[in-house]
Amino acid sequence: MDKTIGISTIDEVLDWNWEQFEPYYTALIEVEISEATLPDWLKSWTAVSDVRDELYNRLYVATTVNTIDKNHRKGLTVIWSRSIHWQWRQSKS
Repeated sequence: MDKTIGISTIDEVLDWNWEQFEPYYTALIEVEISEATLPDWLKSWTAVSDVRDELYNRLYVATTVNTIDKNHRKGLTVIWSRSIHWQWRQSKS
């Protein structure tokens, strides 16, 4: 399984929604986990989770740094809370 997120900077994912993350989570779900596949699966899960968490943190900080910028608040609430986070929780079920 080679589903690392190929980005050069986190800025590339600042406007991502679930459609961009979904292939990575789908690939993780489709792996038959065994003793042999577990180390690579964990590395892939960590890579995807790190990007997802960094996106959330940057969106959150942006809303606190510039409180009148509605685009950042929209990014946090619409893109994150209603799309990525909700879909991610569903993929864990």
